[in-house]
Amino acid sequence: MDRVEMWASAEVKKLMPGGFLEDSDIKQMVQNLVMLDSASINEELSGLLDYSRQDVKKFIKEFV
Repeated sequence: MDRVEMWASAEVKKLMPGGFLEDSDIKQMVQNLVMLDSASINEELSGLLDYSRQDVKKFIKEFV
């Protein structure tokens, strides 16, 4: 896994409420997101994470 995927996986794990996904699931999700265009990444992450939080907005912006 490259640095971006490692960073994004760690951030998703930190930002995800309740930690309901296993590490392997988060890794797979991030690998799938990397293959998408920026609008799709934004849409997917905004639906998954609490977009009202500033740290989530910052993460999505940096990831895209």
